[in-house]
Amino acid sequence: MAQRGKRHTKRKRKRPLPPYDPNADMVRGYHLPYAVGFGEVTAWRLRRAGRFPDPIRITDTVNAWIAAELREWRRTRERARTGQG
Repeated sequence: MAQRGKRHTKRKRKRPLPPYDPNADMVRGYHLPYAVGFGEVTAWRLRRAGRFPDPIRITDTVNAWIAAELREWRRTRERARTGQG
């Protein structure tokens, strides 16, 4: 019988996530739902389509969005919805 590989399981976080701070200068991916209402995967899809701000690279493995750009993106979406844009 062939040996099967280990089944992929989601790793548990060793530390709890820091609470969302609406006054922070940068927003990490796990806080995007609080900042814009959708998650990191949707943000990457919209960014790829040119409809969402680009994140900045903090380290080789860490990205974050500039909070002011997210606020401005939200304002433009609200203006477009109300016909003021």
